[in-house]
Amino acid sequence: MAAPTVLVVDDDESILGLVAHILQDRGYRVIEAGDAREALDAAAAYKGPIPLLVTDIAMPEVNGLELARRFHLEHPESQVVYITAYADVFDLSGAEVIPKPFTPDQLLSKMQDVLSANRTG
Repeated sequence: MAAPTVLVVDDDESILGLVAHILQDRGYRVIEAGDAREALDAAAAYKGPIPLLVTDIAMPEVNGLELARRFHLEHPESQVVYITAYADVFDLSGAEVIPKPFTPDQLLSKMQDVLSANRTG
């Protein structure tokens, strides 16, 4: 079974590139976006399912929480993992969060947990 497609969004190009590289090395198909508008446009253009959105929260113009809300309008079956250095600033109760900085293993473990939970329940 092929690894799922992941939409990765971060306004920090170095983090975006790092996360994309980690996921591509593990066989994931990655759609990269530097902001919410780019992410929503890329998701609309992509013809397959996108089971996971991995997004920074603190971004200019549209934050990751609002991006996830808008993304779910078109992809209600998708899961979201937030990556942030500002977990204490936002109300993230019940959300799947990876605090920055994180290791590749922490990222992959959280993603696998979220995707597995969605498949089984």
